[in-house]
Amino acid sequence: MTRLLLLFLLSGFVLVSCDPRQRGPRGVDDDDGFDVGDDDSADPDDDDIGPDDDDGGPDDDDGGPDDDDVVGDDDYTPPDGTTTVITFETQSFEFMVVDIATGAASPLITISPPEIICSSVFNRSGSLYVSGGGKLYTFEACSGELTLIGGFPDDLAPCGISTNDLSSLYGINDQTDELILISTADASITPVGPLGVDFGPHGLTWDPSTEQFIAINGEDNKLYSVDPATGQATLIAPLVDFMFDGVGVELDPIGGQLFACTRDEFLSIDPSTGVVTHVGQIHDGACNNLGATHLEIPCISAEE
Repeated sequence: MTRLLLLFLLSGFVLVSCDPRQRGPRGVDDDDGFDVGDDDSADPDDDDIGPDDDDGGPDDDDGGPDDDDVVGDDDYTPPDGTTTVITFETQSFEFMVVDIATGAASPLITISPPEIICSSVFNRSGSLYVSGGGKLYTFEACSGELTLIGGFPDDLAPCGISTNDLSSLYGINDQTDELILISTADASITPVGPLGVDFGPHGLTWDPSTEQFIAINGEDNKLYSVDPATGQATLIAPLVDFMFDGVGVELDPIGGQLFACTRDEFLSIDPSTGVVTHVGQIHDGACNNLGATHLEIPCISAEE
């Protein structure tokens, strides 16, 4: 009897030890396929691809500034320094710097060759991309020179371009109501996915704290978030007691304020409520574009 009991116990030990899905240490992301004691309680396949982890935050298993996926980085901290908000005036063809306290824009240099610019964005390394007349350019602030990258295909004229943390360039195709990825090599486009909302005049900017785009839709005067992976637009808030024509929008990457412009008005927006505040007159023309620096740029930094 004792021998039979011993054999039974030994066979049980072998069965357990041969189970390839052993639980790893509690609180450790161990790829064991179990959802017990691991760091992503909503995902049994804890492979560091989805929302993490065991402190309750959406994405911060290593405590660093950016982790292993592209959603919800709760370790985000804005860069140090002072941002500079810029705009292109569409009648005088001037490149201008905006005083965010008063809304007034001061001309720095005239664009060469003259072009009606409808959208502008700095990437994270300081390059300034602009679109206008169905074409994509880079702009050199010290000389005022536009350098052509290429024409957009299919007669597209994206007038709401933005860039994410990886400096990829995006826009909205308001003919098909899709988020698009724009090549900075030749201005070719790749559809990302449908917005699910009818977009008219619009502006697009990147929110690094949520890793989502923020869009103003002049068609319905509402503020949306846009998923960079799917293109899906989600309502944030209606814009209260305000109507947009052309749209310029930019999230200050240093201070976190959301700025916008339309007609001759420079505005700030509370994204949690949709309340629009008039800051001041930006210039005499019709404003439809804003940009903001992420680091000091020669000839336009606020300190100069």
